[in-house]
Amino acid sequence: MKGAQQTRLGGILLPLLLLFSQPAYAENFEVMGAQVTLQDGIYHLSSTIRYPLGSELTEALHQGVVIPIKVIVEVYRPNRYLPKTEVAFLKQRYELRFHALTRQYVVTNHNSSVSDNYSSLAHALQHLGEIKNLPVIDQNLLEERAEYRLRIRAAINTGQLAIPLRLTSYFYGPWRNESEWWDLPLKEALNKS
Repeated sequence: MKGAQQTRLGGILLPLLLLFSQPAYAENFEVMGAQVTLQDGIYHLSSTIRYPLGSELTEALHQGVVIPIKVIVEVYRPNRYLPKTEVAFLKQRYELRFHALTRQYVVTNHNSSVSDNYSSLAHALQHLGEIKNLPVIDQNLLEERAEYRLRIRAAINTGQLAIPLRLTSYFYGPWRNESEWWDLPLKEALNKS
């Protein structure tokens, strides 16, 4: 009886020990900057995002794992005492994969269904991190004298991972990779552009 209890206990503790003994993932995705411009009555966002994958994600990519990435953009009205009022929400969905036969890295934008091939991972990540003139919201949807802010963040889209990786992503660092929010006042950003 005692041996059976120890076996059950080992069956529970061993995965937990392995999970928490993994090395910490040091470098997260990072929004390096963002700016907003007004063109023909539409606010457009341009941003630069850095995607350091680290050795584990790079190895997974080379083993055929597709890395789904999402970029979330929100326009909101800040409230001092109440939760913020979301005015617009936009999610750009991307996919990074390695095609072993051609030795090419493929970046797919699922919002536009456009795929591009790159000969190096560095070029693929650079392209992935360049957002240029993304339409965000129509000027007519905003009140003229109200304060608005825009924020952006990037993350691995864990909901799109294969089931075993999705379960791992709840506990293990590299698959929970996400940037901090980059937040800027919408009107100040427009005045500077």
